[in-house]
Amino acid sequence: MKTEYDKDLMMVLSQMKEGVCWQEVLFTLIYVVMLRHDGNRFRTARDLGISLRTLRSKMKQMTGAGYHVPASGFKPGRPFKRP
Repeated sequence: MKTEYDKDLMMVLSQMKEGVCWQEVLFTLIYVVMLRHDGNRFRTARDLGISLRTLRSKMKQMTGAGYHVPASGFKPGRPFKRP
């Protein structure tokens, strides 16, 4: 049975170009799941099956790479910056 996160992953993967690095796929997936949870980090980590500490680490990497990291209470409509 497919879940809503399987659909998110398929959407992310369908929009990726050939030769894109796995880190961009991961960052995009984290962003999409964070949007679904209005920036709530606890629910995002739980749904991705990672620890909150791991999510924070990935978010720090995302910020360093120039990606937009949704704040808690984030509402869709802000641009997602790609490097």
